[in-house]
Amino acid sequence: MTGTSITTLARHKLFRTIVAFSVLAVSTNVLAHYLQWQPEPLIWAVLFVLSFAAFLKCPSFKPKSRVAIITPGLYSALLDLSLLLGYHIALDAPYPTINGKIYAGLSFENTIAQYSFIDLFAVLAMLPSLFMFSYAIYAFIAEKNASSNVSRSRAAKSLPRVNPASFIVGVVVLVLLWIPYLLTYWPGLLFGDSLVSLRQALGMTAWDNHHPVAFTAFISLCMKAAHAFNLDNTAGCAIYSFSQMLFLACCFSYTAQWLVSRGHLRPLWGVIVLLGFGLTPFIAIYSIAMWKDPVFSAALMMMSLMLFDIVETEGNIVYENRLWLPMFITAVLIVCLLRSNGLLIAIAVSLVLLLMSFKRSEGYRAIPQAKTASVGAIAALVASLLFLGPISSALHIEKVGSSEGTGILYNQMARVVVFEGNMDDANEQYLSSLLPIEQYESTYRPCCFDNLKYAFQDNGAYFGMRSLLLNWSSMLVNNPSLYLEAWELQTFGFWAINQPELASYLNIAGGVPRNTIDEEPYSSQLENEFEIEAASQLPGDASFWRTIFVQDMWTPPSGFLFWISLYLICLCFITGKRKWALPLLPTLLLFLSMFIATPIAYWPRYVAAAYFLVPFFALLFYLLLKPSSASRRNEHRPRKRAR
Repeated sequence: MTGTSITTLARHKLFRTIVAFSVLAVSTNVLAHYLQWQPEPLIWAVLFVLSFAAFLKCPSFKPKSRVAIITPGLYSALLDLSLLLGYHIALDAPYPTINGKIYAGLSFENTIAQYSFIDLFAVLAMLPSLFMFSYAIYAFIAEKNASSNVSRSRAAKSLPRVNPASFIVGVVVLVLLWIPYLLTYWPGLLFGDSLVSLRQALGMTAWDNHHPVAFTAFISLCMKAAHAFNLDNTAGCAIYSFSQMLFLACCFSYTAQWLVSRGHLRPLWGVIVLLGFGLTPFIAIYSIAMWKDPVFSAALMMMSLMLFDIVETEGNIVYENRLWLPMFITAVLIVCLLRSNGLLIAIAVSLVLLLMSFKRSEGYRAIPQAKTASVGAIAALVASLLFLGPISSALHIEKVGSSEGTGILYNQMARVVVFEGNMDDANEQYLSSLLPIEQYESTYRPCCFDNLKYAFQDNGAYFGMRSLLLNWSSMLVNNPSLYLEAWELQTFGFWAINQPELASYLNIAGGVPRNTIDEEPYSSQLENEFEIEAASQLPGDASFWRTIFVQDMWTPPSGFLFWISLYLICLCFITGKRKWALPLLPTLLLFLSMFIATPIAYWPRYVAAAYFLVPFFALLFYLLLKPSSASRRNEHRPRKRAR
């Protein structure tokens, strides 16, 4: 190469570097502003340094395919759009109540700020830095794997099993760490939803399916166990709380040991993860919360881990570990019985497993044993549907349905009424049958469906799906922008990462636990109506113990976990490890179900499984980074069943 060409090349690189420096400086500045994280100057400085460092590194990397560029580009564009939408959500409700801005804000208080041409510039300006971050992480992983000299063995191997002794020790440790929470909030945290099931379990009201019948049935079993030993309702609630605590302890202890064995980590990491589960108040308090969500979330976590096992061993785990299939079926069954979106998750997972069992192309390696797992999931799904349908009917359990799943649709139509959108006489007549038109303005809450739901019920309104869909679809055509705004305001908590209000959301207190609330009639409800004595069993002042074993703690908004899980799926596809995306599918579907059916804009308990799976997300990223793990899809060969 001549001296002239070297000089020209150097000038070209210098020019490109100067342009990148300028573009990223502007891009990260706008990004820092729209993120709304404080302090903004520091956030901008960190973002700029990281993005420019990524740029200096990336030119030396050449992707193997266009997908490696298109996928981070699409991901960045979606994240970019979410930042724009989240930035314009304004929560200005002045209510001092718990989570008042989200729960109680009216249509003129919780609003969408007006857009301008500046926003168009911002969307375009943020994209370069967002793309640089997402692409640089992929480039780092791909380059690290490409430069590895690790030999790729094709010998058939089995995954290490979880040590039973370590598992039992872990369960004991977690229970010991969580017992103080149970004693502080004796006999466990009881919420409004808990009391609905308690009334049915105690025979105070007829059974219905508004809350999961399986959840109510287990509460009833705990109450009967207490009464069989001449114990009171307080003891029955304590039995439930301890049983739930034990179940969660088993799941988390297994997870800690599982992470060590699957990641080939030092045992110390298992201890760290176990103590993380045990010492985190967010998880500890869930273990004694009489909600369906903790057990559902723990079961979904287990389901995700076992899906990783089947793709990592290419089905060998089904025959190697006789406990795997019963555990998987049990996890799927619990997921289906405790939440309606659990049914959708089970259907999707069983279909994907079934597809993976067939060879679709020359380059695709099928997993025949995935069909066994799929059949197991389908069996659990069918069993749950039989329980929720014919069996519940035979037991004379009233089918009242659930309006929460259609809350977004009703809120969208209510917004059309409040903001005087376009609707015909049939639409107005339908909405008037649910609630007088003049009452919508004072009843509609943009971020929560509860007020409308209670108003409809008070008026004896009937939630007919056919009438709902007909009127909803006809109004959608004429009011797309109002529908979009209503959707944003009711779901943003599960996808926005730039809403400061979400970082201060009180998870447990939002459910108004009767144990700790001082307002009447809540404070005396347990004792007067249920004969339950909720009081600390630890010596001294209860308020002192509540400062140590706190009821609520700060948690990052769940939107971060959504974008992390989605990015991990993208990484699995573009790094050639597509099968690893399967264990992330339940988490993705859990979030997507919130996007189409949620009663409130944000409540971490609805996606608690994503928080539980954070160590798994970290392990998966570690395995993507680890060159030796790249060959594992060839290391595990299905072993024929012994005859």
